[in-house]
Amino acid sequence: MSPAMTILLPLSAAAFADAGSLPPPGPLPCSACLWAAKALRAALLEKMPKRVKAKQRRSLAEEALAGAADACAARRFPKQVVLWEPPSSGRERTPPSYQDFDDVRGGKSNSLTSEHFQLLGTSQAAKGNLTELCAMLVRTFAEDMVDKAARHEGRMYGALTEHWLCFRKAQLCTMKEAPPGKDDDDEEEL
Repeated sequence: MSPAMTILLPLSAAAFADAGSLPPPGPLPCSACLWAAKALRAALLEKMPKRVKAKQRRSLAEEALAGAADACAARRFPKQVVLWEPPSSGRERTPPSYQDFDDVRGGKSNSLTSEHFQLLGTSQAAKGNLTELCAMLVRTFAEDMVDKAARHEGRMYGALTEHWLCFRKAQLCTMKEAPPGKDDDDEEEL
């Protein structure tokens, strides 16, 4: 494991949970937030797979996000998420991020190397960091997420985006890391 990985792992979301605040912006908190946004979107979609009438949206969104344990359950993240620090290429160093191990490996059919086994050693801590940051986001922004889902017209997939949660609300990512998508609009921030 590279020295940077051993230094970065202790800077987990759990350390900031005790202080009751989100971690400062950076590559790992941003990466964790992007994964959390996907997990929370999946929780909303589970409750509202199709278009739902306006009267039902708020209560179903509240149900979906009521238990951070379920909304941020480990099953909502990749089976083997790892802390990946890409090999540096020249001057530009790609920051570390949380990745699905199968994506880093290049698919399940590729053989495992010693580097892959080192990455797997980060899996438990990485998954813990993702679930903890996700729970922190729910505790901090649950009301805003419910309001956003209740106001959203159309399918719930577009209600909770990475840009809205990680850039606009939590401010853990830059615009470049969480660019607006087709489901993001120029509405005023909640």
